[in-house]
Amino acid sequence: MVFVRFGYNTGKESSLAHPAVVVGHYDDLVVVVPLTGDDGGNLSKDLEKTVVRYPKDGKIMRKNGIAEIHQIRCISKNRITKDMNVNVQDYILPNTVVDTINGTFGSLGTFLNYGDNLLKAIEAKITYHYAPDILFELMRYRKEVEMLKQEKLNLEAKLKEITASLPRVAPTDEESMYGKETK
Repeated sequence: MVFVRFGYNTGKESSLAHPAVVVGHYDDLVVVVPLTGDDGGNLSKDLEKTVVRYPKDGKIMRKNGIAEIHQIRCISKNRITKDMNVNVQDYILPNTVVDTINGTFGSLGTFLNYGDNLLKAIEAKITYHYAPDILFELMRYRKEVEMLKQEKLNLEAKLKEITASLPRVAPTDEESMYGKETK
């Protein structure tokens, strides 16, 4: 996390100095998501879909806050005034926040898991809003992998059942190694 001097901007753009999460590096440029304090106020439905609200933990996040996904921007590294010496990957989201974010993905199912960090939540929201096709494909692949894992378990159980019913005609390698006789 870094502290960024955003300057004076127009309208509701992030301005002045704010903490931000770096989500990309490019030579002398970085892509950042600004953070701001969360006073518990209501945002419009459109904006609420594009933020990640997080509670303070007293270590990494000292105040309740909002990651403003809708304010993502590329800035010069010269706008960074200070490295805050904290890593948002160390901030583990409370389960209630994970549930809230997963709820925004609707019928896609769950993207975040309990124990995921703030950076993963920010990246998921960025993908959901700015590259939804990628997120849809990722979720489809996840479901397919889960189905294949279950199919593998079923096949392993069936194989075990079949091999158990076969007559034994020779000692197994393990029995031969240890000198056990077969009946």
